[in-house]
Amino acid sequence: MSPTVKPVYLFTLVLACWPCQTTLAGESTPWHFVREENPQQAEKLFLQGTEQNVNVQSLLDYGRYLNSRGEKEKAVAFLLRALLAVEKEQGKESHLLIGLLMELAQIHSQPVPLLLRAVALAEKNFGADNPWLIPLYSQLARQTVPPQAIQWQQKLLALQEKRGESPEWIVQWSRLGDLLQQGKRYSEAMAARENALALATRLQGPYHALRLRLLQQLAGDYRKLHRHEEAMTYLLPALALAESMRDNQHATLIPLLEEVALCYGDMGEPALATPFLTRALFLAEQQWGGENEGFTRLQVAMANNFHEVGNTPQAILLYQRALKFLNTEENRVEYAKVQMALGKAMADEGMSWLAEGHLRRGLQVLIKEGKESPGWIQQGRLTYGALLVSLDHFLPFATLWSEQEVLMEVQKRLNHLGLDGGTVNGKKQAVTKAAIRQWQQSLGLTAQVSLQRESLLQLLHWLPSVPPIGCVSSE
Repeated sequence: MSPTVKPVYLFTLVLACWPCQTTLAGESTPWHFVREENPQQAEKLFLQGTEQNVNVQSLLDYGRYLNSRGEKEKAVAFLLRALLAVEKEQGKESHLLIGLLMELAQIHSQPVPLLLRAVALAEKNFGADNPWLIPLYSQLARQTVPPQAIQWQQKLLALQEKRGESPEWIVQWSRLGDLLQQGKRYSEAMAARENALALATRLQGPYHALRLRLLQQLAGDYRKLHRHEEAMTYLLPALALAESMRDNQHATLIPLLEEVALCYGDMGEPALATPFLTRALFLAEQQWGGENEGFTRLQVAMANNFHEVGNTPQAILLYQRALKFLNTEENRVEYAKVQMALGKAMADEGMSWLAEGHLRRGLQVLIKEGKESPGWIQQGRLTYGALLVSLDHFLPFATLWSEQEVLMEVQKRLNHLGLDGGTVNGKKQAVTKAAIRQWQQSLGLTAQVSLQRESLLQLLHWLPSVPPIGCVSSE
């Protein structure tokens, strides 16, 4: 036997001599009482073994027993004693330590130093290409973070590559992609996932779930880069693959159908998105019923789609249905966004006075609670401001009014909004100033309150006029 092969067999023999469940034949072994669910007697015999005959086997058996009971700290102490016993008998460079270090690393609070020592021993005793390094590299890739984890995963793949293609490669390439993503090395992550996907396709094995995950990840990667056409080349095969899978089909198909529809929307093809959203909504109703957060999200997406393709009445109907579910305290921000979308749809359909109330209330909630939605707030202000100007028949003539007449109009509009603007008499009142400040703050405007004519004229641009008699508002 050659010197390079012999240690491997010795290492295998040692592992075989340190079993997890039996040490002696017969029914009086500690593991017999473990199987019989008699932990007190088992522990007594384990302790007798470690006290009467302190050897590696006794220490290992008791350490493993403690670990099986969830007493990890005690287990670590006995496994460390076993490790010291091997070092004393065989020396600190012995290859027999590798298995012990690997086992100890699985339960130790600081596994990385133990694994690094095991790697060093494996490389020294068996060379840089020995198979014992595969589980060690794998554990190190999981126990560290990028960039160290990436380096260990790459070493693992390089070692596996020398042993020929195998299904395990797919998992490891996919894992490398995840680690590269965590390390913000996005282009390399995509390349790793491409390798995993190509290998899964080439091996033609039962890897449907993994292929589906890789297709979705790659589609998401391209979507983040706003390369929607390329994303679609992964989304459509993912959808076809999901169609062929029978397990948990609705839960798999619904988000995929929604993602395809959103991608078509981002490509400027809302009409192509409609059938995918329609089917997703149908499946969601079967899966969850009509009172569910996922179903409501799809309703809003469908309403957005209808609005884009010009079917505004149907969009308004779906927005209104979604608002019924979202009208809860925990959904206030989402409720406000849907209110604003409904207001815009109503404005486009000529229902301007109804639109004003929805836009205003949605904007006020977002300014107060939706600080993470600056785009919505900015767009909402623009839409609301334009609507107010279109509704305000008095505004073109306001520049001809006196200061008293302008102030009277401001007081009237504040009172219509439910604020205390004071008596409508054109006189400067403290309650009028307080109401103006409250209104400006609700829209996130600079609250510099002045009852001078020029300031009041500017304020009129942000105060909705009172609807004419016969007009319906959303109040």
